[in-house]
Amino acid sequence: MTGYKWKPIEDLPNDWQKLASSELAGLFAVWKEKVVTLKDSPAYLEFQARLRREWAIETGIIEGLYDIDRGVTRTLIERGLHASLIAHGDANKPAEEIIPMLKDHEAVVEGLFDFVGQKRELSTSYIKQVHQALTTHQETATGIDSSGRQTQISLLRGDWKKWPNNPTRPDGSVHEYCPPEQVASEMDRLIEIHKQHLQGGVPPEVESAWLHHRFTQIHPFQDGNGRVARALASLVLIRAGWFPFVVHRDDRTEYIDCLEKADWGDLLPLVSAFGRLQKKALNQAIKLSGNVLLPNDSVEQIILAGARYLKAKEENKRLFIEEWNKLRSQYKQVAEALQVITMERIDELVSKFDQMVGEIGGRQNISIKKYNYGLGYMRNAAIDLGTSAMIAERFGIEAATMSDGWVCSVQIWQGNSIQIQFQFDFYTLRNSNWRLACGLAYITIPGPSKPLSSEAFECSTGEPLTTIIPRFKQWLENALILGFDSWRRQL
Repeated sequence: MTGYKWKPIEDLPNDWQKLASSELAGLFAVWKEKVVTLKDSPAYLEFQARLRREWAIETGIIEGLYDIDRGVTRTLIERGLHASLIAHGDANKPAEEIIPMLKDHEAVVEGLFDFVGQKRELSTSYIKQVHQALTTHQETATGIDSSGRQTQISLLRGDWKKWPNNPTRPDGSVHEYCPPEQVASEMDRLIEIHKQHLQGGVPPEVESAWLHHRFTQIHPFQDGNGRVARALASLVLIRAGWFPFVVHRDDRTEYIDCLEKADWGDLLPLVSAFGRLQKKALNQAIKLSGNVLLPNDSVEQIILAGARYLKAKEENKRLFIEEWNKLRSQYKQVAEALQVITMERIDELVSKFDQMVGEIGGRQNISIKKYNYGLGYMRNAAIDLGTSAMIAERFGIEAATMSDGWVCSVQIWQGNSIQIQFQFDFYTLRNSNWRLACGLAYITIPGPSKPLSSEAFECSTGEPLTTIIPRFKQWLENALILGFDSWRRQL
């Protein structure tokens, strides 16, 4: 039976502007200022090299080409792609077989930077070159013989497929890709629409998601289409000054789910996933601006670098304070607005909870605790910020320090014991290089604590309140749904 039935690729919807992320635009504006001084530093060059190696490793794991232990993966990313770093049992294939494939992948992502630097236009011939380079050390692909059994067949590198490559799902349905006889025309159309998008100013996260998905709908090669699709998405992002599109093995389920939703016409989840992964890379890069590696050739050089840093820190102190005061005024406006939204929504839900539970019987006693103090004050008041710091670290962001903010916790009681407590923290950081504010949502009781959202809420200094509020409302609502659902599941 047929599951997804192939149809010619479609352009972006007319209202594609709604897919764009105002947060990413503001964050990238800050990054553009930082990269001017960072781009030639050893720390930034090493950061880029590690990101390329991560792309090279994970893009094959996603496809099941090989599997490598997580600890060894981290070592390869940090120290380079060397067979000696993969011991027996660390991977499902010999190191001598895996490393050449990893280096093929690394060469491709390095080539994307060269392609952008040469200001070349994307073409079908370049896409074929990318495929050939990605599969240089891949001899075979999985095919179906005349008896319907899986078998290994010679891989056709750098050319369009000659036979259908429609996969059969676990439920027996067939997912149709573009028929071989229409691949050439569909790829030409893909390139043409992509050029129109570049001329029309489609944002990078929207265009990379669109190009990636439409390419996978065509599935023009016999094998390796996923790797090429991620390379094309990376090309769009690199051209915009962003970072390669790295999909980690832990993101695979969400990634596939978003692609399938896009198959049925909903591109937003895929664009959002692209945005989250790109924000993670931007966050990591921006942090380098305050943590550039010191030279380590000699003790004297390290001391000299420290002395220069102290001098610059003193000279910049006055400017930093002036800038902070400006940001603090802006932050106060945002914090107050989002606090009102949070409190009003929680008050509304408390009333509804009392009413609905009371009508059934077995009434629950709900208490809402509101804190309108700065987080620094709450630390002195013995409010636990350890859990907040742990959740922040899980999202790869800085934890709250002595700074302004607010906290709201929701407690649901049964008799004299708390069934569940979930909490919202909103704070800013005095030493942040870009972030105006950050929001966390998490369960503290019962333990162990766990987040109520797939990511923290963040808004940058370049984002207006008019776009912050709608994003925050959606984030808050999603967290509240998970919080109350966690209570329901305990009953």
